[in-house]
Amino acid sequence: MATVETIALVTITVLLLLSASTTPVTAETTPEAAQPFTVFGYLPEYRLRGYNYTAAFQTGLTHLIYFSLEVDARTFLPKAKDRLPTMIEAKQAREAADAVGGKIILSFGGNARSNGFAEMVATPSSRRVFLGALEALLTQYDFDGVDYNWEYPRDAEEWRRWALLLKESKDTLKGGDRSQNIVTFTMYLDPKHADVIQRFNMLEHADYVHCMAYDQHGEHSTYEFAVSGVRMAIEKKMTLSKFTLGVPFYARHVGNGEPKTYGEIIKEIPKSKRWTQDRVGPYYLNSPSMIQKKTKLAIDNQLGGVMIWELGQDLQPESHRNSLLRGILKATLTRGLALPKLQEQLRAAKEETPSLKEPRDEL
Repeated sequence: MATVETIALVTITVLLLLSASTTPVTAETTPEAAQPFTVFGYLPEYRLRGYNYTAAFQTGLTHLIYFSLEVDARTFLPKAKDRLPTMIEAKQAREAADAVGGKIILSFGGNARSNGFAEMVATPSSRRVFLGALEALLTQYDFDGVDYNWEYPRDAEEWRRWALLLKESKDTLKGGDRSQNIVTFTMYLDPKHADVIQRFNMLEHADYVHCMAYDQHGEHSTYEFAVSGVRMAIEKKMTLSKFTLGVPFYARHVGNGEPKTYGEIIKEIPKSKRWTQDRVGPYYLNSPSMIQKKTKLAIDNQLGGVMIWELGQDLQPESHRNSLLRGILKATLTRGLALPKLQEQLRAAKEETPSLKEPRDEL
């Protein structure tokens, strides 16, 4: 398959990596400016202490998303700012990101954190108040953009106003330089969400939409479910280069949905099976092999990238040989789609120490 950098065909055939008995899906696309394959990763405030930013960016992370602040419904200003990293942590993240050409984004909202969005987007003046305060935060912490995780607008008018917020964010943040500010938002893997996103042209004013392809009943994030998300994006004629496929760094009980982090559950897997095993008793997870397979699905269908919920659930540090982030890196390196700076550094390290072996599995 052609890589993102070399796509120049007016019509492309999009092959879903299904079983041989499944009919491929075909999509027609128009060539546009090539974008790199992105690896977005959320990092909640309760994972910040001691997090190894260098290991994450050196293992293929391209966009770190700090999760998350909220919006004050009365003043329209950002609140819960105690969830922000310390200035020392923010500097560490910035240096790690800059070393490979990565980016850092601040998220607002999320499940149980979306109160205040409706009031903030209600008028042009309330949006201006919010965006002015957001611009100050981005400057103070040296962040590159914003992610909106509004779960969810209640009616068409609120969706329309969210679209306006996206446009105004892109037009005004980072001094109005649209090439320098990054604006993203989230969606569930739901055709109704895709329809309303298309209806209000939300992707016209955002760089990426993150599709949360997990948390289903039973085996909560299968490969087949990921395929259905790609097919939905194609059939709804979404801009594939702005669509990221969500992957989980945690397991769920197939009966009651109880979660366990990947870092916890891998200890229950025999060492010889840690790269490939997707089931541990009643818990279903995505192994590094499955994460690699889903990443290849995204690459082969020319999606914008993948999105991780969430980085702190992985093996730490994420340079570990059995980390899930490493599964993503292997897929992007195979296709030459990791960040150019990172690829250069890895090549240099290999030339300097050609006999370098994988680290031992110390768990």
